[in-house]
Amino acid sequence: MHRVATLIVAICICTAATAQTPALHRTPGPPHHTHTPAGTPFLLIDYPNQMALQAPFSINDSGKIVGFYNLSDTAANGYGLAGKSFRDLSYPGSPLSVPYGINKHNQVVGFYCDNEACDTGHAYTWKNGAFTSFDYPGASNYTSANAINAAGDIVGSYQTSDYIFHGFVEHNGVFTSFDAPGAGYVTQPTGINRSGTIVGFIQDPNDFDHAFILQNGVFSNADYPGSVACELYGINDAGDVVGEFTNDLQTWHGFVRSGGNYTLIDAPFPGTTFTSPYSINNQRQIVGGYGSSVYEFGFLTTF
Repeated sequence: MHRVATLIVAICICTAATAQTPALHRTPGPPHHTHTPAGTPFLLIDYPNQMALQAPFSINDSGKIVGFYNLSDTAANGYGLAGKSFRDLSYPGSPLSVPYGINKHNQVVGFYCDNEACDTGHAYTWKNGAFTSFDYPGASNYTSANAINAAGDIVGSYQTSDYIFHGFVEHNGVFTSFDAPGAGYVTQPTGINRSGTIVGFIQDPNDFDHAFILQNGVFSNADYPGSVACELYGINDAGDVVGEFTNDLQTWHGFVRSGGNYTLIDAPFPGTTFTSPYSINNQRQIVGGYGSSVYEFGFLTTF
């Protein structure tokens, strides 16, 4: 699911609350054939006793994973997964809390809401068992931390009083805001690697999503060739990136871009209408979600 209208659960709620036009939503579509490289296993990641709405969002180099699962009242809790052991990673007292990124030092970043209406939300960091809340200076209602690299640099988004979501990077306590070329209401950075290369996507004025890479201060378009809409979600230190795209607005395919080459990654399960790789680590392990318009489950695979 998208990180504005679908991937970031909290931001999905935020855009609805502010009556802004969200990014493209998936609609039900026919099952599609898998393009996953032959011999690549898909391991399922299922939070205990949770059936239909869950996803792992990030995996670090030691294989530790963070993600979320929805509750019956549509609230969401965060989790951490090490091996086969799940632990709670929900911001204290929040009815909706989602961790989005984890780095090699097991530092976690994410987003939480103040109340069930989610009319305000904040970014947080988690380190050594302690949560710390923060907002982009001057943000209106929402700040979300989406990824953190090995150096502790954080990327995310924040909303201003005109309901526009801007991207930011935080380095050693200093915040820098940016808007990607062509952005309408949304610039959404979703990943950052050790060298500071940032990936993400925009929503253009026509409400279509387009992927970008920001490297050494220069933006480049990274849409999957021929796609109608595309989003990037994660990047490792070698510059491999993962994301999803659609060319018919119904079926969404996952992909890896490595060395300028694109490889399709689709979950090989009947009825699947989207595959969303959210994170890739330096061992090329990938976590993400797959499903349809009414459910999402997690997976782990290797590129």
